[in-house]
Amino acid sequence: MNDAMSDHQGSAAGHEMRRFAYAPLAEDDDARIRALWGRPPINLYRILGHQPSILRAWTEWNNELRHGCELPRALRELIFLRSAHLQASAYEWTQHVAMARKAGLTEHKIEATKGDPSSSDLDDRERAILRATSGIKDGHLSDVAFAALRAVFSAGEMIEVIVTASHACMLARVIQAVGVSTAGEDPAAAREGAD
Repeated sequence: MNDAMSDHQGSAAGHEMRRFAYAPLAEDDDARIRALWGRPPINLYRILGHQPSILRAWTEWNNELRHGCELPRALRELIFLRSAHLQASAYEWTQHVAMARKAGLTEHKIEATKGDPSSSDLDDRERAILRATSGIKDGHLSDVAFAALRAVFSAGEMIEVIVTASHACMLARVIQAVGVSTAGEDPAAAREGAD
């Protein structure tokens, strides 16, 4: 068996099992992650560490999505939560619910990501984001959802919504494919978290 593989393959009782052992990260990669996120590498990064060039690209990409965007962090967290809910990604949900709270989202708004995106409990920007994320997850951003984005966001913000939603969907798929879980992670540390 490849030394990157864990003895815990498959799933038990419907719970994802880790498919890869955690890779020891190069000292500079570990230091960069700690500097960016203010915490030790999360389990996803410890699995991606089997391919250091992918880990480095992932880290810098996430840094840009987190710190280089104009869209308010709370709105971006709605995207991640909607994607996590739609794709049943418990790991993504756990990481991002803590970040959403830190970004100022109320429990009510967090729960709203699980429901109807046309809810009157949401404002126009939030509804547009949830609709767009749903469409992107399904592989088709409709003209109606696109028009809703255009009505409330600048062109640059629309690109940020579309790219962030696409990334969130990819994130859930990577998480499922590698079988990452929160086992052994400090849930309090997820408030800083890393995508």
